Amino acid sequence: MTTLKLNGADIYYEEKGSGPAIIFTHGHSMYHKQWAPQIDYFSDSYRTIVMGCAGAWIFLLA
Repeated sequence: MTTLKLNGADIYYEEKGSGPAIIFTHGHSMYHKQWAPQIDYFSDSYRTIVMGCAGAWIFLLA
């Protein structure tokens, strides 16, 4: 698990692949794992970044 401290909050994120970046984020009632199929597909040609939004219930279970 990789975290970034931003304005006092720890933000969880994962990176995979290289090249131009694609950033994936989730809605209020979802979590970062919903993007797993897209991350697997696009990471062959792109740098993919997925973040766990602060306040999402699953954020603590990353």
